[in-house]
Amino acid sequence: MCPFTRKYNIRLERIARLRREDAEKILSRWRLGEEQVKRAEVLFRDVCRRGDEAIRDFYQEFYGIPRDTPIEILDYEVRDAFKKVPSELRGSLERIADRIRRFNQKILEGLRDTWIYRVEPGVYVGQIVRPVEKVGAYIPGGLYPYPSTALMTIVPGRVAGCRNIFAASPPRGRGDPGIDPSIIVASVIAGADKIYRLGGVQAAAAMACGTETVERVDKIVGPGGPWFTAGKFLASTRTGIDMLAGPSEIMVLSDGSGDPGLIALDLLAQAEHGVLSSSILVTASEEQAYRVRDEIISWLDKAPDKARETAAESMSLYGGILVADGLDEAIRFANQYAPEHLEVITRPENTSIVLEKISSAGTVFIGEYSGAALGDYSLGSNHVLPTGGAARSRSGLSVLDYIKIIDIQYVEPRGLEITGRDASVLAGIEGFFFHKKSIDARLERLTGR
Repeated sequence: MCPFTRKYNIRLERIARLRREDAEKILSRWRLGEEQVKRAEVLFRDVCRRGDEAIRDFYQEFYGIPRDTPIEILDYEVRDAFKKVPSELRGSLERIADRIRRFNQKILEGLRDTWIYRVEPGVYVGQIVRPVEKVGAYIPGGLYPYPSTALMTIVPGRVAGCRNIFAASPPRGRGDPGIDPSIIVASVIAGADKIYRLGGVQAAAAMACGTETVERVDKIVGPGGPWFTAGKFLASTRTGIDMLAGPSEIMVLSDGSGDPGLIALDLLAQAEHGVLSSSILVTASEEQAYRVRDEIISWLDKAPDKARETAAESMSLYGGILVADGLDEAIRFANQYAPEHLEVITRPENTSIVLEKISSAGTVFIGEYSGAALGDYSLGSNHVLPTGGAARSRSGLSVLDYIKIIDIQYVEPRGLEITGRDASVLAGIEGFFFHKKSIDARLERLTGR
């Protein structure tokens, strides 16, 4: 089997025959580089040191907009945005916001505000649930607006009860200081308290450190390009973050059933996010593999220049079609890859088998009608998801990222008698003199010795 097509460099190969270096490239995909973090650190430190002045200098130098451009979006800009956004779009944003709200409220139903459990006679442990006080939500912008991300990052915080949620999105630049009206409207609908004209490293630094205009936040959430991701990595030493969300990924897992045309479109839909995106089909059918490849080529030939160039390069760099020797091998590879989006397109009798064995994925779409592109927008679930294999250890963004679960303990005298001697033994073994004294003093008071 030829590893690449001649026209678009679309890999088509059996998993069992992948060379080690090729498998490693597929599994590792894009990673935040050390050099980029070093370069971002210069900008990050500048904003933390000089505050608004550093942001204004960057406005002029990078975006070509006046230094005196307000950092916070003003009321008149909000009013203008609502006038410019078509009513159809506004209606869609409001309906999607409501779905996201209801989805996250359902997640919270499983968490009681406070619970107490008697672990031993006289020993009680429990938890209280509290929202993160101040959250900064980043919304990518620039050439292409992402109003959907405003809904995904702000609405869950409102459901959690966060006191303040501040949105940040970059100006369109090239002399245009504006933020796309759809982002402003979506942020207002979602419930943002303020909207800042901030992008990239500067946004992460300003929200992590605070400036004269930008309030310091307790947590930064949301995806962005490589520069914002580098800034967010640096911000993690000063404030909380949700995750380092990299380029978009999709894996379609199939037993050979499913419409090749729809599968091809789903792969290309993620590939068009950017050249660093990863789009992979893992199928147990060699025939389906070739048919999907042909559909990809057909769609690329018909696509507009920009979409074709971006998707084709993405497929060449980090994408491809892999043929598994059976469904079990396909599932093992999917778990090893841990995709951001996983589409399971199988015969009904195989779907439950796949779901039972899948252990690592950011989100799962079941069946041909559940395209990942729907999840990017309108289902109510979140599109801010772990990438680069991070789905092995964490979930997608939800209301849980906006709350803190605080442990509480209460010990009565009889509980101290039961647990104190165990604690004293361990403190002594670990060499902590005052830990042991603190425990022993209580035990002595209890016994009157």
